[in-house]
Amino acid sequence: MNPQAHARTYAIAPAWHTCVLLLILAAPVGISIGMKMRYPDAKLAHVTSYSIAIVFEWAAFAFSLWHTDAAFVGYVARVLRNPRSLLWDIPVALLLIAVLLLASPVIVHILGQTGWFSTKEMLPKGGVEVVGWVVTALSAAICEETVYRGYLQQQVSGWTGYLTFGVIGQAILFGAAHGYQGWKNMALISTWGCIFGIFACLRKGLRTNMIAHAAIDIAAAF
Repeated sequence: MNPQAHARTYAIAPAWHTCVLLLILAAPVGISIGMKMRYPDAKLAHVTSYSIAIVFEWAAFAFSLWHTDAAFVGYVARVLRNPRSLLWDIPVALLLIAVLLLASPVIVHILGQTGWFSTKEMLPKGGVEVVGWVVTALSAAICEETVYRGYLQQQVSGWTGYLTFGVIGQAILFGAAHGYQGWKNMALISTWGCIFGIFACLRKGLRTNMIAHAAIDIAAAF
């Protein structure tokens, strides 16, 4: 990947805006870690956990579109345009899923199985929880791709002038936002973030990523 291909030459929002967005992204991680430290044996009900995640996902999504430049808003809105391009988005999403699934065992082999299986306790049990999980998965697909592969990737690229820094920077932040899953999963998720970032550049849009992201998260419940 050419490190300067499609790189922005200007930021999409003021620095204070990014700082506030990062605080919104960090809030659920801080809440989760704080609860575990204070109540190590306590467990939130799945539906409650999903609800908290959904609220913060959409809060970050809304904030990422507020006070940003029109070009970025148009970039995100492109997801709703040109439905014919789905003929390409769907097969490319399948390719993205295949790349992620091929890369994951390598990372897991390096880190150990904890990096792969430690999220099992988060998975739904029963009809109501499955519905909650699906809603959470769809929210994550839309909101996280917009915030990380959209806003943060373009913002860091704009600050540095290098697309590579944008891809890597958002991937590190993507992994950090999943800090409640432990450092091994953070490393795995950061790797996924890089791959998602590259595909967003190749497709010059977010719809392929959203399809793949949603499919992987929903499939995890079954």
